[in-house]
Amino acid sequence: MYQIPQAANDPLTYTFSSLTQYRAFAGLVYAAALHVYFESEYTHTQTFAIVWWKSTIRSNDSIWNTWVMLSLPAASTLWALISYLLAILAFVFRPPAPALDDYPMPSALNTSLKVIVTASIVSDVVCLACTWMTLKGYRDKYYATCGDI
Repeated sequence: MYQIPQAANDPLTYTFSSLTQYRAFAGLVYAAALHVYFESEYTHTQTFAIVWWKSTIRSNDSIWNTWVMLSLPAASTLWALISYLLAILAFVFRPPAPALDDYPMPSALNTSLKVIVTASIVSDVVCLACTWMTLKGYRDKYYATCGDI
């Protein structure tokens, strides 16, 4: 999308394209972090499985729990796909680049797009912090259960 001059000059298409790249990158980061964590040797033990199972059963929080954490890569990829489709639709249905000066984007929409991108970044930072604290908690519970090996 960035190589097409009309799309690169249109703020709506450019914002959705940037959001697509960011969401896809966030999904890759989440997937890599979970993969690295679950490849450690202590996660392959029965004790860890029991600690994990007990923690997931006790979790009553509907905002953040193990299942939300495990769904982050898929959710980020889904939002990347949705924003990519919005970028394509914005490119197809916006007027050509020379006519964009005749139809400027309202400042409220421009501000809204910036808020959406900023909120997406902030939510990812919060989710990464929650993921780190959750995984660290599971590791600490494991070592408290069976001691340092």
